Amino acid sequence: MTTIFDSTDPTELKARENDFLALSRASRPQAAREPISPQWFTFRKARP
Repeated sequence: MTTIFDSTDPTELKARENDFLALSRASRPQAAREPISPQWFTFRKARP
């Protein structure tokens, strides 16, 4: 398995990022598939 850092080509990195997002989105329930807001990340970080 390759890491996301083995390529400096932005197109390739974006494609890998999209693959990862598609995988993570597919693993969540249907109700949670809307885009995640930045507030969600800050909320998560604020919790221990």
